Amino acid sequence: MRSLFFVALVTSLGCSSTQAAQDGGNDATVSTDASDAASDTSPLADAEPEAGDASDTAAPTIIFGMYDNTAIAPGAETPTAANFRAIANKWMDGSRINVHRVFDDETSFPANYATSAGGQDPASGNVSFLSVKPPNDDHAGVAAGTYNAQITTLAASIPAGSYFTMWHEPENDMSATDFVAMFQKFYTVAKAANANITIGYIAMAYQWGMGMASTASEDPWYPGDAYTDFLAVDAYDPGYSGQHSLDTEADFQRWFTWAQKWNKPLLITEYGVENASSTNGFTDTVRATIIAKSIAYAAGYPSIKMMLYWNGTDATPGGTNWFLNPTTSFPTDSYAQARAAWNAGVATYGTTGTSY
Repeated sequence: MRSLFFVALVTSLGCSSTQAAQDGGNDATVSTDASDAASDTSPLADAEPEAGDASDTAAPTIIFGMYDNTAIAPGAETPTAANFRAIANKWMDGSRINVHRVFDDETSFPANYATSAGGQDPASGNVSFLSVKPPNDDHAGVAAGTYNAQITTLAASIPAGSYFTMWHEPENDMSATDFVAMFQKFYTVAKAANANITIGYIAMAYQWGMGMASTASEDPWYPGDAYTDFLAVDAYDPGYSGQHSLDTEADFQRWFTWAQKWNKPLLITEYGVENASSTNGFTDTVRATIIAKSIAYAAGYPSIKMMLYWNGTDATPGGTNWFLNPTTSFPTDSYAQARAAWNAGVATYGTTGTSY
């Protein structure tokens, strides 16, 4: 009854916005020992599928992972490969949290994979999802071939099975025409150097909201069938926008409707629900409801292959907090329900594999 439990969780966690306001902020405290991740998902052990739930339309093959800059105290809150693995194993179902979202800075391309933000992932048992930008945001230089040698060297050194992109969330930084010119060149050069890595375009859901000038014309953002292996999006539920899961989030839905028509694998490469350590964050109960509904919704679409949670603290992104576990800065565990919802979804729909 794995699926049945998850559907029951979605239903039982449901609450109105009024109830959310009454819940207050940090409304759960649990133990922080190493058994917590297992106890969050242990009810799933007794499950059987039931007709009509999401697992009847999608096998448990979503690839789950995360960005992480939290740490097990007293470690520093830094996005290292070791911290990623420690958090995944302690607080989550580590066997199904294997894709590590990592980012290099914009001053220069890393000389090779070993010196990149993902360079320590293999030693920690992680698969990198690496994002880079050209020096000084020179997208025109990429399109002109200025950085072909650097792209070739970096791509060739990335381990097979990794994920790679350039300039995630480009919509508020350049025109669609400029993006496609840059991305087509990047994809062509990187794929020629390493055919065994997966490369695709990552959009920003916020910029796909109705009325956003950058995406007023949608199709020009598509790089072309031969120039992207997937279409991906970064989608968040911040407190200021109201309580929405993916099925009711207008920005995500507009992108999703557009992306489906290209028949590419679809990835949610950053996903987060703001927590109550932020000024406008949701209570633990409300976060759990949103997360559970969002995962169940994604699992109903076989085209959605990946979902990566933004387990981030402080100013990542936008000065708000999204994490699911205690951190050095926020050591009290006030996230048990939200974490349990995430873990239940991962256990129900997640694969231990890292390739779709």
